[in-house]
Amino acid sequence: MLSKFAANSIMAKAHALYGRKLTSKNYSDLLACKSVGEAASYLKTRTAYAEVMENCAAASLHRTQLETILKQRVFNQCISLCRYEMSIGQDFYKYFMIQGDIEQIITCLRLLSTSDPNDYLMIVPDFFNQHTEIDLYALASAKNMKGVLEALNESPYRAVIEPYFTEDIDNISITQIETALEEYMYSEIEKLIVSSFPKKTGEEIMDFFKARADLLYIVRLYRIKKFYKNNDNIFWAMHAEHKYSLLSKSVLNEMKNAKTCDELMAVVDKSLYGSDFRRFEFKYIEDCVQRVAFYRSLRNFRYSTNPYLIMLCYVYLAETELDNVIHIIEGIRYDVPREEIASLLVGAD
Repeated sequence: MLSKFAANSIMAKAHALYGRKLTSKNYSDLLACKSVGEAASYLKTRTAYAEVMENCAAASLHRTQLETILKQRVFNQCISLCRYEMSIGQDFYKYFMIQGDIEQIITCLRLLSTSDPNDYLMIVPDFFNQHTEIDLYALASAKNMKGVLEALNESPYRAVIEPYFTEDIDNISITQIETALEEYMYSEIEKLIVSSFPKKTGEEIMDFFKARADLLYIVRLYRIKKFYKNNDNIFWAMHAEHKYSLLSKSVLNEMKNAKTCDELMAVVDKSLYGSDFRRFEFKYIEDCVQRVAFYRSLRNFRYSTNPYLIMLCYVYLAETELDNVIHIIEGIRYDVPREEIASLLVGAD
């Protein structure tokens, strides 16, 4: 059970960190930058990102280097928030480790069939290196699925993805593996919540994850109905059981059985997420879902008194800001019109 001091400390720290978020003026200034180097210099001298860029020559940073440094800041913030509960023996920080592990595995698998997998492993914070059960260096050097499995030998992830083993790199079922890893993550979170928290506190935290799972599921179904109607692996993913959800089985069945994207969204509109989705017109489902998730997290962050829920919501808000900055950096690099970049930003107003 979290002490009152630790609970108050987590909430105060999360709100203090959020108070240092980028402002609408910061976003306007970044959009006005003419080069990646200029954007990096602005972040270093005019924003809270200065704390991770202190020893960097901002003007000469490559885009990938800059993105890596910015990601480190979010991870460092996770560490600082988790320190309070780690000091009294809680294990909820492990969620961030599982999330990071899964991101590493999926990134490696995606690159395995498209480019040199050695390109994928960026600078990882010391905390992650010290606590992950994955052999990151072995994962970075994996050339095929067998190499990935060997890198996961000492972790629980090998057993999760081994059923989808194939020697054909071009036939790796990323969707099935990603679904299996997500299910593993939610099952571990559920065990942790049941063993660590009072019922009401635990339910609030689990609802956060169920909503996140639902939104990812809506994206997956939408993509299937739009692009992959006749693909066997995708068909499997669509009909795999969606175990962690705030939606009833009847609503989930309606969503799965919808024949078109419009039919799917009509079901979503009648669901508990309907009012969230009606706030936005969208060209891409991913963009709409990110906005829905952002504003749901912002609402919980502002009004919840559950310190763990506040911590989770803050991390999501920080990750969204990071996505915004990366959109700007990539847009500058590829000379995308600034109004087009601005349209991709979430919560930047």
